[in-house]
Amino acid sequence: MDQLQSKMLDDQLSSKLIDGWCVSLQMIGAVGGALAILEVMPKKYAHMLGGPKLKVPLSVGVVAETVLTFALTLTVLWVILRGPRNPSVKTGIIVVATIVLVMAGGAYTGPAMNPANVSFFFTLFHFMVRLRDCS
Repeated sequence: MDQLQSKMLDDQLSSKLIDGWCVSLQMIGAVGGALAILEVMPKKYAHMLGGPKLKVPLSVGVVAETVLTFALTLTVLWVILRGPRNPSVKTGIIVVATIVLVMAGGAYTGPAMNPANVSFFFTLFHFMVRLRDCS
């Protein structure tokens, strides 16, 4: 029994390490890609670079992104767990919900409703906790 528990613990530890490496490499790749774009982009088009901008104060933007992300996540979970059985109808519901939520939040945060905007800090915290658990 001790060998089985040891094997399971080793598998969990290696899984956490792999997750940590994957997230780290994705972050490095994202930064590298952004820097490469900045270097390659001609100077006369540099003013066009930039992402969506908040159209409201930061606190309102955070609340709007949180509510929109919660609504989208709740909708997707409902569709997957309790929704219709037809895959086409499931896809349609998710697509319509996404479009409606993006249009509803456009006045606050622009068209970039993205769960990563809200959950970045939670993901970072989770990643740091997992790294701590690995050591």
